[in-house]
Amino acid sequence: MPPLEVVQSYLDALLDTVTPSEPETVVVEAPPAIDDGLPVYVLAAGGLTLALPQAAVAEVLSMPGDADPLPGPLAVGLAIHDEFPLWLADLAAMVLPAARHAVLPPAAERLTHALRLRGSEWALCVEAAPEKLVLKPDEIQPRGAGSTRPWLAGTVLARGLAVLDVAGLNALLAAANP
Repeated sequence: MPPLEVVQSYLDALLDTVTPSEPETVVVEAPPAIDDGLPVYVLAAGGLTLALPQAAVAEVLSMPGDADPLPGPLAVGLAIHDEFPLWLADLAAMVLPAARHAVLPPAAERLTHALRLRGSEWALCVEAAPEKLVLKPDEIQPRGAGSTRPWLAGTVLARGLAVLDVAGLNALLAAANP
């Protein structure tokens, strides 16, 4: 048999033996509709009480004690988590004016937990264990169009909360990436 026919015969046999498999069913949970409320983590950072949507958080960790310190205004350090680098950012440094952040105790003395952001190699470091809360849509006052704080999505005045804007935080972290 000529070589071309051998190859063609092989390919025909190979293709004949392949049986289409059933498509795998993947169940993806949709984020909760805002009508049902917005599940958030309530965070403490530099004297502020902040709300971060739970959907943005991949994992809540105790502050890694083995982080290598990094220079820079936002970065607290670099730790290895699950065999991958995890950049640690001081949330207070991201949201407070520089003069107010400068008078806070050193990060090593005040930061206790880190929230690893979903789809990111960054974790936001905070001063207490986060608590879970569901905010009702009518509680949240969206930020104004002229806001100069890219990290602010809105406020919940009755609870004294600032709701964090995840896209704005990610932009700040991308700009600070050492």
